[in-house]
Amino acid sequence: MSLVGTDGITSTDYGRIPSSGSNEDYDSDDEDDVQKSLTHLCDKLKITYDSNLIEETRSKRFIERFKYHIIYCTRLPQYRPVLSRLIHNYYNKKRGLISAPTPRFIGGPKNLTVHWSSKYNKLIYIFGEFHQQTMNCYTKFPETRALVYPNIMNIQDFVIELFKTTDKYIDFFGEFPSFGKKNKFYRVNRSAPFIPFASDDFRLNKLFQKFRQCIESDTRGSYNCKLGRVHFFDVRCCNYVTTDCISTLMRLFVDGAHDTKNIPAILTHQQTEETLEVFSRYLETRTKAITLFRTHILGNTYNATELQRLKNKDKKLGDQLEKFITAEITRIVDVTLAELNKDIKKILPYCRILKNPTNRLSQYNTVNMIQSFVTFSNHMVTIVAIIPDLYVLSRMFKNFDLQKLAYTGAIQYDQPQEAHNIVLYAGDTHAQRCRRFLNLLEFEEVGKTGKSEEDNVSDSCIDMKYIHQPFFSLESRQKMIIPEVDDYEFDYDHIYALQGDPMKVDPVFMEVDPVFMETD
Repeated sequence: MSLVGTDGITSTDYGRIPSSGSNEDYDSDDEDDVQKSLTHLCDKLKITYDSNLIEETRSKRFIERFKYHIIYCTRLPQYRPVLSRLIHNYYNKKRGLISAPTPRFIGGPKNLTVHWSSKYNKLIYIFGEFHQQTMNCYTKFPETRALVYPNIMNIQDFVIELFKTTDKYIDFFGEFPSFGKKNKFYRVNRSAPFIPFASDDFRLNKLFQKFRQCIESDTRGSYNCKLGRVHFFDVRCCNYVTTDCISTLMRLFVDGAHDTKNIPAILTHQQTEETLEVFSRYLETRTKAITLFRTHILGNTYNATELQRLKNKDKKLGDQLEKFITAEITRIVDVTLAELNKDIKKILPYCRILKNPTNRLSQYNTVNMIQSFVTFSNHMVTIVAIIPDLYVLSRMFKNFDLQKLAYTGAIQYDQPQEAHNIVLYAGDTHAQRCRRFLNLLEFEEVGKTGKSEEDNVSDSCIDMKYIHQPFFSLESRQKMIIPEVDDYEFDYDHIYALQGDPMKVDPVFMEVDPVFMETD
């Protein structure tokens, strides 16, 4: 399915428009040929909003001539101010008036992979991080102590500069929460602080606060937001409220695992016991467990909508994504089912016991229950993490409705119908799942730095030496040649909390709170 703009250009026309690989002669002396080439280039730019199409001509004379043809791309027959800014950024870079960020080191992520597909016409940068506050550039790379901005940048400054200077329309996906389908911004009170992460010092929160105005519908029309789309994708939560029952259960158990004082209130909550009762029945068999999680993950209101939109565009691809998500669920169930069953059988009785405020537990039972509570929490986090990943992958490949204005004052059709130049920043669990799906679609790995592993999980700085820069350049689509001494295989198959020994209970969780204890 494709949308038709007022000038008749659709996404399905892309394959019918001559590319730079055709027999087009950009250095022709025939004026008719030149005019046709100029028109064809305009038509392609209106679809992709990607200035690489200009660069691909490889003709200095044609590129200079096109500069005087821009008005026909951006004003006639329809005004396209966003496309105009992107093209002007391209020529301003040529003249040295602006430059894209090209740091040697980026603080924040633990790894980065770059993926290209000519079939899908997408170049995708995937940053994976370990959620935390600190960056370890100075300890991991001592040479960074002698560097200053912009040779070393934190991730939030890097992405902001990328947006300001880009000559390609960018789709940026951040692990930010939803604010609701009917809301225009986060929280009911616009002036109220909104910190959806464990700490306002968390790197992900700093990135969120930088881009918040580009997400909220009443401010995303700001000047610095117009050269791309910024997407939230953590649809487990809407503001501070979870969006489905398994996300709710996960949130409750995570809160209890982080502070054992919360456990009695969580276990005596009516919804906790009711949900655990349902879980205990469905976790009796592998098939029922897969059905339970598949139903809730695909049935999440955001996921159901976006997956259907993808299927409306490309049913085969939508079915492929659904099958992939089912396989991811199955893999986790196969590893965690026995422990989930064991933990629920230990936890459920305490829901009833603790309803009586006079009941107290022995230290042995308390420690036993807390350990089951924490391991159950860890498994739930692993399973529920699939919810936002289905959402973000659906949006990466779907068609956007260009008839619907993105913000007040937006010009209809003045953006690409689908994402072509993509940056994703997320916890590495989400990053890994997205990478595996791209591998399934036979995207080519064209760049990598850092690793995905349990060891050194808290790494938070990457060396950009073997990543083509600036981002989204023509060279970025080519595989980076890494010397054999520095080359390595990136482990795309690694899943956190399923390898190594992730179920060890942190000693802080084993401190027994007196609220549980028997009294003399």
